[in-house]
Amino acid sequence: MLFHIIDDQPFFCSFLEGIFDSLGHESIPFTSPEDYLTYVESPVYRSPEAVFCDIRMPGMSGYELMNRTLAIWPDKKFVLMSAGAEIRAQYEPGVYRLLRKPLELSRLEELVLELS
Repeated sequence: MLFHIIDDQPFFCSFLEGIFDSLGHESIPFTSPEDYLTYVESPVYRSPEAVFCDIRMPGMSGYELMNRTLAIWPDKKFVLMSAGAEIRAQYEPGVYRLLRKPLELSRLEELVLELS
């Protein structure tokens, strides 16, 4: 399985890459929402099983990135993550799951199995 990771913190992208790798899955990290949107619109785009995206990023929120991506690829599953209060309590179309940072490894592993 393939996952996309969008987080402005490179160490967090590496952390998730390592987890996905240890579970036998591939991932493609992006540290900029703009870079991800460029990739989404490119001919080399590879469709992921799910997109793991930080909510609070410079220039564009994870919610905005999700909505812009879903306008192009409406069938994508988004897992939005944040350490802050930006996690909205109400249902958001397109959000598969909301996760609080720091992530619990066991919960993340369960989610990956659920997505399989």
